[in-house]
Amino acid sequence: KVFLENNVDETMRETAEAVYEELVDGVPVRSGRLRASFKMSRGEPDTSRIPQKKGKYAKPETPKLPPAKPGEPTTIYITNPVGYAAEVNSGSATNAPTRFLQAAVARGLQKVKGI
Repeated sequence: KVFLENNVDETMRETAEAVYEELVDGVPVRSGRLRASFKMSRGEPDTSRIPQKKGKYAKPETPKLPPAKPGEPTTIYITNPVGYAAEVNSGSATNAPTRFLQAAVARGLQKVKGI
């Protein structure tokens, strides 16, 4: 049972990391705030916001979640609290295709599946 739980947790973390990377890489960048605002967390969504600043935001590193401990929540969330994310995803950005977020999730899943 423990072996199976460990394998499931590892697969979930690998999948979340692959999807996160595709989301970050697929976001149109003007200032980089939207890209820098992606968060990955376990148990509860991380809705914290990064401070606004002038100039460009750095591309975030992919977070590495530790293995789940027994009894710890296993749900992994990828969030982005930037209010204009949905607008950009619906086609308001000239440098990104419509529904680029859904396409990025699909690419991340394909990466894990090896398709």
